Amino acid sequence: MLELFDSYLNAIVSLARSASVELDSEDYKRSALESILSELGHGAAFFDSYIQRDSEIIPNSLRYEMATVWAETRSGSQPLLLTVGPAQQASTTMYDVSTILFGRLEPDVIDRFLPPRLKNQKPFMMSISSAEATGVAWHPVIAGHELAHHLLADRPMPDMQVYMIEFDATMLVDAHAENRSPTHGGLHQQLQWWLTEVFCDLFAIHRYGPAGFAAIAEYLKSSSTDYFASGYTHPSAYDRIRILYAVARQLSSFKDADIIIGPFRPTTPAASNDEPKDLDRAVIAFIEERALQMYHSIDAWTVLRAYNYSERSRIVDVVARRLAESVPVERNMWWGPADDWVEVSSRDVVNALWLGMMGETRGDIGEVAELSLGYLSFQRSFDGAKHPLAVPVAPVRRNSRSGVVLIPDCEQESSIRLSLRLGDSYLRQEERVADASGSWKDPDADWAALDQNGGALSSRPNIRPTTRMWGEPILLFPGQLLLASSLEYISMPANVMGNVVARSSLARLGLITPTAVAIEPHFRGLVTLELVNMGSNPVALRAGQRLAELYLASPILV
Repeated sequence: MLELFDSYLNAIVSLARSASVELDSEDYKRSALESILSELGHGAAFFDSYIQRDSEIIPNSLRYEMATVWAETRSGSQPLLLTVGPAQQASTTMYDVSTILFGRLEPDVIDRFLPPRLKNQKPFMMSISSAEATGVAWHPVIAGHELAHHLLADRPMPDMQVYMIEFDATMLVDAHAENRSPTHGGLHQQLQWWLTEVFCDLFAIHRYGPAGFAAIAEYLKSSSTDYFASGYTHPSAYDRIRILYAVARQLSSFKDADIIIGPFRPTTPAASNDEPKDLDRAVIAFIEERALQMYHSIDAWTVLRAYNYSERSRIVDVVARRLAESVPVERNMWWGPADDWVEVSSRDVVNALWLGMMGETRGDIGEVAELSLGYLSFQRSFDGAKHPLAVPVAPVRRNSRSGVVLIPDCEQESSIRLSLRLGDSYLRQEERVADASGSWKDPDADWAALDQNGGALSSRPNIRPTTRMWGEPILLFPGQLLLASSLEYISMPANVMGNVVARSSLARLGLITPTAVAIEPHFRGLVTLELVNMGSNPVALRAGQRLAELYLASPILV
């Protein structure tokens, strides 16, 4: 994708240079450059609208979840671009980016600057309305319903043509019984759209079980301006929830899921002057009769096994209790009276989150669920891989190392010196640039604004949030500050304290932690680290690498 934009910018720069050199008349030059600037503005507007918006970022947990579903469903060759787009509800659209960027340029320019292998690429742009929509609770909407739209663009929905024939036959029989003409022109397209929407809803339920139903139902209730009104492309939110609820009640895999799905049970609407049209009723009744069949067709369509909540419910209960205690989980979790371990999946965590949200759990368990999915992705990324960050990860046992608990519990070299790894989310000072004298300057510093806000780090205009995928580098320039956290969640017992220092191998490059990070007894959480590059060269850090050492000691009370 970046190569495509780079080719586009090279073409624009070449046109501008040619106009300034080859045209003799100043008026011609001005007119040509204005046209080129207009074209550049067209490309920039597309980039700003669909590639990025403000400083909002998509959590890595969602990126990894999308990648997992992508791999499991054996998706097509067209790339997927997950973006934060316009501030509206989530949308899924297939864009021919090559045509959008190069379509208004001359053919000879396209041949010169657009590589042939990029001409037929049509990246699938999944535009998410805001960073809030990327939370763990909404994964079934994004990595379920919306992703199903992409899969449908690559492979047809099962039995769609059969449904069209059956619908024609149904309408013919009804018309004969009512002694009327079987006119239903235009309904075919509406039926296809409605079937597609319900099928994508069912895909979310197939992948996430009860959490898929709850997320879709909550999303429809919160985003619909009229709960009972249907449109030409979408059935009403009420009808969609009603169909999904009926399917869920017929599935044995939804046994014991009442806490999650019960609050969304649809209620019969009161009498209204805005009753559905007869043909709309016919379409929704047709879909309702085939919804369970559509659900079961997903198995072969995606080669995916449906999430079985009844088999995983006890594990989900344990995960939910851990989240309620603000303790994250990792992939291998000790569980059961035999003190055996089980493998926790991302779908277990999503269902545990909804179980807690629909139950009596208080507090923001969404952040703990986000952290848990980060651990799952970390272990999945490097487990068994030939990668410099790959490490053995064992299930956590409490009371190990004098009661200190690390999650995830990576292999340690010592019982009194524990290695901490770099997390994947940061607050970073904007990259500095060197001036003519070689000094590193911050071009965006606004000290007046900083003074007005009491010096708070978040108030600095040159401090930006950013993330890295596991193993990806982040550069820290000389004099630059990076506020990071440890990968590991730490739980300290009452009789142990600790002190955190940067690893000596990084200190020799000039990387220091300017504040002494002391970990007190009873501490629970991630360790926050202020990292400053005091050397003369940039330092590259990788998300997940060993970053610091936690030295353990027994406190001496005076």
